[in-house]
Amino acid sequence: MNNSPENNIAEKYGAYSSFKTSSAPYLVDYFGENPMDEIERLLSVYASPQSKVLDIGCGAGHTMVRISSKVKEFWGIDLEKELLSVARNKVKELDLQNVHLILGDTTNLTATDKLPDSYFDIAFSQRGPNMNYALASKLRENGIFFQELVAGFDCYPLKEIFGIRNYSPYNYNEREVSLNQYANLELFPVSVKEYFYEEYFRDINHFEAYLCQGANLDNWRIESRPYNRETDRTSLELYAKYNSTSKGIRLLRQRMIFVLRKTKVSYYPVDSL
Repeated sequence: MNNSPENNIAEKYGAYSSFKTSSAPYLVDYFGENPMDEIERLLSVYASPQSKVLDIGCGAGHTMVRISSKVKEFWGIDLEKELLSVARNKVKELDLQNVHLILGDTTNLTATDKLPDSYFDIAFSQRGPNMNYALASKLRENGIFFQELVAGFDCYPLKEIFGIRNYSPYNYNEREVSLNQYANLELFPVSVKEYFYEEYFRDINHFEAYLCQGANLDNWRIESRPYNRETDRTSLELYAKYNSTSKGIRLLRQRMIFVLRKTKVSYYPVDSL
């Protein structure tokens, strides 16, 4: 087994930061549409050699490696020091002269103030932080923001058995709530797409290893809730009992992908005066 620093980080963060490890699902049924393919399509549509791009929650730089050579400037910001260290090593190894990486929390002005104002043509977040006022101010007029959002019904049956299902109205009106919040940031919707798909694990030990890697039981709106082998194994066994199929142990996933344009949003006729 390779115990290099990057492989150790990959085992720690796993699918949470798009690393592929032995704990990842062995099978995924997308039923025709893959949300990750949609993110790649959006990047190919909007990004050009003249584009200045901001990756909000850039992690270990997987997307950076794929598209930085196709754009004028690539900027990334992330609060995880370990993940950003992997991205910085890739910058050095590949000699990426147009990449700028910032360590910091996007909800903290100390970090976002390091980004130039009204500068970026494209900003995006893949299962990372939401857009906020400070970040929106970094996007130029008519700039594009798109986001892959882990939606409210993601892992629904699992969280229900673990007793951490959030029944707030937010989960049932997530699309409308998010669009309203983004309208207040002068981000007008271009499109919204929703995806449900299923992941499968070979057995309960494979599934448990996956849960130990990431944020699948977290509800970041409340508090962190990582998997605990000692206290959660019984609940996991109950979940496996009801969700075992001929393909393996099934896990429901949900994603939404928003595409928005920065422009003045007029609610009433007087707004345009």
